[in-house]
Amino acid sequence: MLKAVIFDFDGVIADTEPLHYRSTNEVLGRYDLDISKEDFYGNYLGYSDHDFFEIFKNRYPDSFASVEVEDLMEQKSKSHLAIIKGQDWVIKGIPEFIQSLLSNNLPIAICSGGRRHEIEQILLKGSLLKFFDMIVSADEVAVGKPDPQGFLLTLQTLMLNHPGRSIEADDCVVIEDSRWGIEAAKKAGMHTIAVTTSYSADELSMAEMVVDSVSELEIKDLEKLCLKK
Repeated sequence: MLKAVIFDFDGVIADTEPLHYRSTNEVLGRYDLDISKEDFYGNYLGYSDHDFFEIFKNRYPDSFASVEVEDLMEQKSKSHLAIIKGQDWVIKGIPEFIQSLLSNNLPIAICSGGRRHEIEQILLKGSLLKFFDMIVSADEVAVGKPDPQGFLLTLQTLMLNHPGRSIEADDCVVIEDSRWGIEAAKKAGMHTIAVTTSYSADELSMAEMVVDSVSELEIKDLEKLCLKK
């Protein structure tokens, strides 16, 4: 039975995946490095900033000899916030879909590999922050997607916030835009819908349902997924 909906953020709620690529390359450029769009989207889009910069620091120890991963993360966050400032990046159809979920008394949450303050700034700009039951970001987990830790923490908090609902993993539908996120949600025992914001339908075929836009979805679509065992 459908009891909760969990959203990824970048590429699902906000059209910010290209901005992460841009701000990441701004940081790498300061150390005479860069990453191609193909490499970033193909191999790292679902990674947290910490995991990404840790990989690159280990790969290029000479380039990053005098800087820590946390410093690289802070540089990237400042670049990212400067880029997103002053604009509304919320994807078309998201506010209406959120309202339809709330009108059906469904708690909604975010589980993202992004940084909390970046997520909250965009949600505030789009007047959406108040609608979310909770946010689990990269700041709250030790391991990012495709590990299920973030989704399991989201579920645990939903259960605590709504003790009368008896929310279980298979009562939750996750909306994602990357294979890492879909894999993490499936490992957590949740149902999955993929949005082709960042990848093709073929690349997201491991999801139970694939759509081009959240605006295509209706509550009955999510309810049908939760009837599957």
